[in-house]
Amino acid sequence: MALFPIDENEEATVCTASEASCGRGIQLNGLILTNNTGLTWPGARQIIYVPFVLHSPLAQISKMFCGGANGTSNCMLGIYNGDGVKLAETASTALSNSTVAQTISLTATISLGPGAYYFAMSVDGTTAVHGFTTTARQGAALGVAIESTIPGSLSLPAVFTLATSDGSVPAVGFTTLTFNP
Repeated sequence: MALFPIDENEEATVCTASEASCGRGIQLNGLILTNNTGLTWPGARQIIYVPFVLHSPLAQISKMFCGGANGTSNCMLGIYNGDGVKLAETASTALSNSTVAQTISLTATISLGPGAYYFAMSVDGTTAVHGFTTTARQGAALGVAIESTIPGSLSLPAVFTLATSDGSVPAVGFTTLTFNP
């Protein structure tokens, strides 16, 4: 599975642990993705943003994935452009109680061109999810941020306002079978 495929039939996967996102920083800092009980969500409805960069366009992105949970919370996932504008999101979905990645459909299929983007994830409780915890300083170095205002309900804003993260980095991403050269 290539990060940036050359053959249009190869699968492309971009996630927080890939080099398109925090992967290089994770490796350099010796951080390890934890199991499903490793990252306790920092606060109910808190939104965490994790940056990623695409060097090639990707088409037909219709699903995202996140780590299973150890509880009964719901989550929302989304993708934002580098200017903080929401491009796509999932509906509120019950997190699976599993150590296996959970796939959730976006409300609309999107295509992304080369550029800077953010994954977004929000959980309505403090359930444990796949991910890892760094220090606030390491999180900032990786470009991870949180929403400055916690919404009153589980939702993702149309435009984000970033604030300093506590260092929580969820395992989130997308995969596609269609490459648009």
